[in-house]
Amino acid sequence: MIELNETLDVSIHQCPFYKEVNQSIEKFIDELPQENSSRTVESQNMVRWIYNSQVKNFNPDAGRVIEWITQLINSKYQVPFSTESILHLKCVELWAVKYTKDSFLESHFHPGYNYTFSYNVSVPEESSSLVFTTSGYEIKSKPGDLVVFDSKLKHHVPSNDVGGRCVLVGNYVYQW
Repeated sequence: MIELNETLDVSIHQCPFYKEVNQSIEKFIDELPQENSSRTVESQNMVRWIYNSQVKNFNPDAGRVIEWITQLINSKYQVPFSTESILHLKCVELWAVKYTKDSFLESHFHPGYNYTFSYNVSVPEESSSLVFTTSGYEIKSKPGDLVVFDSKLKHHVPSNDVGGRCVLVGNYVYQW
């Protein structure tokens, strides 16, 4: 794990079994319908929503990755609520983004959530980095990399020189 000195918390992890699951996850994502509602950002035309409570039913490999992320995120960020209970984080929103050549993601943050993750399924060599807008810090990821960060942290992805970048993205909130 790498800890970055950001104003808000950011951490990077490598999935230990990504070589076993990423091809299956990308195929699953390719079969999902593209978003076509008002939630779509014009520059991000390749969003595919996943109903995360059912992800294991549709693709066990994606479910395995989400379970790994949930265990990891809870081991790092769980909060004692009282002497008898602990607040745990739960993935409440999950989607995938398939970047085409010249596609990008405008600077934004995820209000109403505690932590956000980006899991790299496929990252061609010339893919753009994940950039934290305020600091300008860039994370040049590779397949299997997981970036977890405070949802209030503004981030973006500059225009891609190639297509084929594929990421799973989700938001976590504290629940008891």
